[in-house]
Amino acid sequence: MVERIRVWFGRRLWAVAAVIWLCSFMWSLTILAGPTGTITGVVRDSGGAFISGAEVSATNLATNFTRTAMTNASGRYVIAELLPGDYRLEVKRDGFQTAVETRVVVNVEAIVAKDFTLVAGAISETITVESDSDLVNRESGAVGTVIERKFVENLPLNGRSFQALIELTPGVVLARPSIFSTGQFSINGQRTNANYFMVDGVSANFGAAVTAQSFQQGAGTQPALTILGTTSSLVPADAMQEFRVQTSSFAAEYGRTPGGQISISTRSGSNDFTGSLFHYFRNEKLDANDWFNNRNGLPRLPLRLNQFGGTFGGPIRIPGLYDGRNRSFFFATYEGLRLLVPGTVFVARVPSLAARQAAPEPFRAVLNAFPRPNAPAEPGDPADAARYITGISDPSEIDTVNLRFDQKFGQSANLFFTFLNSPSGSRFRSFPSQENAFERNNRSLTGGLTWAIRPNLVLDTRLNFGRSRGNFDFRGVERDGAVLPPDSLVFPSFAPRATTAVSLQTIPGVSGVSAANLTQGRTLGQLQRQFNLVSSVTYVVGNHEIKVGADYRLLRPIQDTRSLSISYVFGTVASRANGVPTSISIQAFAPVTGFRIHNFSSFVQDTWRVRPRLTLTFGLRHDLNPPLAGERLPFSIDGLENPLTARLAPAGTRQWRTRYTDFAPRLGVAYQFAEQSGSALGRFFGGWILRGGYGIFYDLGTGTALRGFNSFPYNTLRTITNPAQLRFPANEADLQPPPFLDPNNLPINASFFVFDRNLRLPYTHHWNATLERAIGRHNAITISYVGAAARRLLRAEQLRNYNEAFARQNFGLDRPVIVINPAVFGPAPSASPAAGSPVSVTRNATASNYNALQMQYRRRLSRGLQALASYTWSKSIDDVSDEVLQGIPLEGYNQRLERGPSDFDIRHTFTAAATYDLPTLTQQPFVKALIGGWSINGIFRARSGAPLNVISQSFDVFNIGTTRRVDRVPGQPVFISDRNAPGGRRLNPAAFAEPARNRQGTLGRNSLRWLAATQWDLSVRRTFNFGERLRLQFATDFFNAFNQANFTPPSPTRLPNGTLVGNGEASSMLGRALAGVGGTATRQTSPSNGFNQLFQFGSPRSIQFSLRLLF
Repeated sequence: MVERIRVWFGRRLWAVAAVIWLCSFMWSLTILAGPTGTITGVVRDSGGAFISGAEVSATNLATNFTRTAMTNASGRYVIAELLPGDYRLEVKRDGFQTAVETRVVVNVEAIVAKDFTLVAGAISETITVESDSDLVNRESGAVGTVIERKFVENLPLNGRSFQALIELTPGVVLARPSIFSTGQFSINGQRTNANYFMVDGVSANFGAAVTAQSFQQGAGTQPALTILGTTSSLVPADAMQEFRVQTSSFAAEYGRTPGGQISISTRSGSNDFTGSLFHYFRNEKLDANDWFNNRNGLPRLPLRLNQFGGTFGGPIRIPGLYDGRNRSFFFATYEGLRLLVPGTVFVARVPSLAARQAAPEPFRAVLNAFPRPNAPAEPGDPADAARYITGISDPSEIDTVNLRFDQKFGQSANLFFTFLNSPSGSRFRSFPSQENAFERNNRSLTGGLTWAIRPNLVLDTRLNFGRSRGNFDFRGVERDGAVLPPDSLVFPSFAPRATTAVSLQTIPGVSGVSAANLTQGRTLGQLQRQFNLVSSVTYVVGNHEIKVGADYRLLRPIQDTRSLSISYVFGTVASRANGVPTSISIQAFAPVTGFRIHNFSSFVQDTWRVRPRLTLTFGLRHDLNPPLAGERLPFSIDGLENPLTARLAPAGTRQWRTRYTDFAPRLGVAYQFAEQSGSALGRFFGGWILRGGYGIFYDLGTGTALRGFNSFPYNTLRTITNPAQLRFPANEADLQPPPFLDPNNLPINASFFVFDRNLRLPYTHHWNATLERAIGRHNAITISYVGAAARRLLRAEQLRNYNEAFARQNFGLDRPVIVINPAVFGPAPSASPAAGSPVSVTRNATASNYNALQMQYRRRLSRGLQALASYTWSKSIDDVSDEVLQGIPLEGYNQRLERGPSDFDIRHTFTAAATYDLPTLTQQPFVKALIGGWSINGIFRARSGAPLNVISQSFDVFNIGTTRRVDRVPGQPVFISDRNAPGGRRLNPAAFAEPARNRQGTLGRNSLRWLAATQWDLSVRRTFNFGERLRLQFATDFFNAFNQANFTPPSPTRLPNGTLVGNGEASSMLGRALAGVGGTATRQTSPSNGFNQLFQFGSPRSIQFSLRLLF
C-alpha cells in the first residue's frame, strides 16, 4: 500500500508541487531569498519603559517611498521587505518629541536594529539622533559580508567584475577550475559548484556551457557568467546597488545549495536625474611580461583592452503628460568590452609551395587552405612541409545592457522590472587556418512586486525568465595567403555546415608545433532556459516575524551537439602527393536533446525577538530535487548493488528514485550583552553581540546528471580503410552516419555515465559561534568559529573489465579483472588484449569536514576612509574534492588512505580593501583646486601555499580510474633550491620512489605544500568638480602593482626513469592556473574555464587608465 501511494505521488509530483505552491501563495505566507532588508527595534521612554502605539516610518531618501509600522506592547516595531537603500526614520507618539534618524542604510537581506528613546514633550518638537547599531548584526545567527555600491565604485576591480569583492568574505578560497567543474571558488570547504547566485531575489545559476562537458551548467549549478568568466552578465558593476555573501548557518529561507549564497540587488532610479560615462584602457606597453616569457626570451604580445559604457537614471517624465517623480523611475546601464589578450608565438607545419603546386585537383584546394610558409622546414619535418610562424593574440567582446523600471503605488506597493541582455564571444587560433569561435549569450527578465497589505503583512513576489546560449563552432580563416575550399567541396549535400563538422588532417604536428589541420562547421552548443517563481509575505505578530515560503525553478537545457563529424586523414607524404586519404572516419552524435530539471523548496520560519537583546530564528526547510526528465534520458543501470549481475535498465528509466523526506532544520540566536555590568565577566563582554547558528543544508545532486547525454547508445564511430572507398571528396553513399547502438546487441562497447539508483541528496551541517562588536560609531569587528560537515557527497567511480591478455600485459596479473557484468559490458571473448565498456557510477560515497577561525574588521566611510579586512585560518578535509573526477581504482582501494586536505585547502587567507580620500589641508580655493580631489584605493590579498601531489605514471590495476601517488623516501628533502626555477625551488626527484604494483603510494594525498602568494592592487584617482552636479574622474589602476611573481603548484608525474615531468617546477604563473588554463607554453584554444587570466589574481602587473564623467 505504501509503495502504491509513493508511485501515485511520484507520477503526479509536479501537480502536487503546484498545488502546494499555489496554496502557499493564496494563503500569503511565502518568502524565499528576496533581496530586501528589514528595520526593527524597540522604542522606550527616558525611564526605560516600553512605549506602545508609537508610529515608526521609514522613507527612502531617493524615491520618497514611505513604509510605517506601530510598536506593540513590548515597544517592538518591524518594517519588513524594504528595498536596499538609504532611509530616514521618524518615530512619533503623543506626549513625546518626534525622534528622527536622518540616514539609515538598509543592505540587501540585512536586519537593521534601530532602538529609540523618546523624550517627553510636544509631538511637533523634533530631535535628531545618531547611532552605530546598523554597523553590527544584532538579529541573525548567520555569517556573511555585505558590500555596498559606493565602496565598489572606488576600488580597483580587475575586469570590472565582482570576484575580488567576493574574496573579501571570510571563508572564500579561490579554486582551480576545470573543463568539468567551472566553479571559481570554494566557500567554507564546500565544493565549487555548491554556490548559489541570486539577482533581485531570483536564481542566476542558469549559465550555459560552450564545451562538451556541459553537465554542471546544464544542471543549474553554475552562474550565467560571460565567456570571460566575468559577472557583468549578472549585473554590470555600475548597475549594482550592493551584494551580500552569506557563508554559514543562514536561515531556512535561504538554501538550494550548501555553499555561499551570493545575493545581488540592482540599482534603481531616483527623483534626480543621474548618469555617467566611462572608458577604461590598457595596452601591453604598460604591462609587465609573463615571468616564463622573460626567462625564455619571448616578447610581450599585443594586448588591447577598451571597456566603455555609461548609465542614466531618474524619474520617468513625459513633458505635459506625466510626471513620475515620487512614483516612476528608471535606470539604464550599458557596458562594452573589446579585448585582445596575448596568446603565444604560433609555430606550425604547413604544406610547402612545391607540394601545393604538385598536388592534384581537387586536393590542391585543401593544401591551399593553409597560410603560405614564412620559414624553412626544420630537421624531422616531412618532406612536403615548411614552417609558418606568427604571433597570436586572442580577441573577445562583451556587450551588456541592463534596464530597471520601478513603479510606486501610493505608499503601500512597489513594482519593478529588470531586463538584461549580454552577448559575449571569444576566438582562438587552434590551427594555421582555423579559429575556435565561442559564444555565450545571456538574457534575463525579472519582475517583482512588494506590497504592504497592512503594516504587519507584506507580500513580495518575483518572477524570472532566464536564457543562456552557449555555442562552439570551427571557423576557417584566410590569413597570410590561405584560401579556404568551398563548402560544396567539403560538406556532403545531406550534411550542411549548420549540423556537421568536417576535418581535414594533413601534416601532423609535434610538441610545440601545430599540425596542418583544418576543421570547419558545427561543434556543439547548449541552450539553458530558466523559469523561477518566488512569492513572499512577511507576517509580524507580537514579537514574532513569521515566514512560510516556496520557490519553484524549472530548467530546460537543450544539448545540440553536431549530428555528424567527418574526418579525412592524409597521414603520409604519399597520400598528400596523390590526394587520397589514408582513412576516413564518420562519427554520429546524439540528436538535439532537451531535458527538464525541477527544483522545489519550501520552508517555515519564525524570527522571535524574545527580549530586546535576545533574538531567536528557527525554521524548517524542505528541498525536493527529482532526477532529470526528458525524452532521451541517459541510460541507467539496475542492480549496481552487485555489479557482477548489473543490467541495463529500460530506456527512459529515471536516474535515481525521488526522495520526499529531505527536511532541514535551522536555528539561529543573537544576544547582546549589556554595556554596563557589575561582574568582571560582564565588563569583559559588555557591548559584545554573541551570535550562533546551526542548520542542515541540502545540495541539488544533479551536478553531473547530463553527463551521459552523448554516451550510450549515441556517439557511434565508423572508419573507412577500404582502398576502393578512400577518395576526396568521398562518395556520399560512403559517408552515411553509422547507426546508433542496439541495447539488445550484447556485449556493449560504449561509454556509460550513470547514477546509483538509490542516490540521496548530499547535505551539509553548518554551525558557527560569533562575537561581534561596534567600536565607536564607524568601526566594527567580528570573530567567528565556523564549522561544516558535508555528508553523502557525490563521487564518480569507474567500473571496467579487462580480459586476461590485457591484465597480463598491463597489470602483471595472470587473471582477468572483472568488476561488472561481462555479459552486458564486455569485453567480448578475445585472445588479444581487450577492455570492456567504461562505466562511471556516481554514488553517495564520500564526506568532508571544515573548521575555521574567521575574523573581519569593517569601517564605514568616515573622514574619507572606508575599509574592510578579513582573515581566515581554516582546514578542509575530504577524500575527493570534486563530483566529476573518478577516484576509485578497480582493486586494492582503501578510502582512509585518501583522507587528507581538500584540493582547495588554503590554511591562511587574508584580504583587505580600503579607499581613502586625501585631505586637502587648506580651504584656499586656488590651492584646493590644484591639489584637492585625490584618493588612494587598494586591495591586498595574501594566502598560504596550495596542496600538491606527486603521482606515478606506471600503469596497473590500481590507477585505472584514479591516480596513484608515489612513495615518500625518508630523509630526502621534498624541495631543493634552484634560483633559475619559478619561485626559487623545485621538487626533488630523489624524494620520491615508485610504489610496488597494485597499491597506493605512501605519500599522503595533498600532503605537500607550495609557495604562498600575495598581491597588491592599487588605484590613484583624481576628481575634478565642475559645480555641484558634474564631476570628472581620472584614475590609474595598478593590478599586481609590485609585479609579485606568484606561481601555480607543479603537477608532477614521476617517470619510470626516476625523473619528474617538467623538472618538478611550476609550469605557469598562478593567474593561469586559477583561470583554468594550461601552462605558459600551452597554446590556449578555448576560453578560460574560470575567470580570465588577465583579470585573475596571480597574473603579471597590468596598468589601466580610466576616465569617468558623472552627472
